[in-house]
Amino acid sequence: MGTGTGILALMAAQRGAQHVVGVEIDSEAVGQARENVRRSPFASVVDIVQADLCTWQSDQCFDIILSNPPFFREDTLSPIAARATARHAAVLTFENLVACACRHLAPEGRFSVVLPAKEMAHFTGICVLHDLSLLRCTQVSTRPGQPPKRVLLTFTNHPNPDRTLRDTLTLTNDDGRRSAAYASLTADFYLR
Repeated sequence: MGTGTGILALMAAQRGAQHVVGVEIDSEAVGQARENVRRSPFASVVDIVQADLCTWQSDQCFDIILSNPPFFREDTLSPIAARATARHAAVLTFENLVACACRHLAPEGRFSVVLPAKEMAHFTGICVLHDLSLLRCTQVSTRPGQPPKRVLLTFTNHPNPDRTLRDTLTLTNDDGRRSAAYASLTADFYLR
């Protein structure tokens, strides 16, 4: 949801998803996403749809919904309209994103988002109002000992999962190089 240039859609296909639908409102981003898909080995697996998520209809429900949504709620909007739409939750609010995810999520599905750490409580509260339960929370820090800058959250539409899996991911070591955990997690996505 909000596929942008298609990077998460392509990563999902590379990780084995058999059918991926990327939905994006911005026509330039859609063009870039379609070109990226066309040039990839996953062109038969990934479809890019230009649509407003708030009004988009699909005949299918999805096992996994991924989003790196617009997440700045209070900052000054960029004067560049496409950048403001991509980064600020003014057009696609958290409430609208969660409602859309709930509409399209399969009964056993999972909804995952990447957010600034400061937005976690607000976003999780919205999910609770939509009967989504937090299944996993990964706090992402840039360096050891620093507070998390991002969180990776996964929700399920099953009430009260047995417990929420909580972990951390540190992107770099003290020397500034990729941490072993981050390097292992992302190894498949780098050119060799």
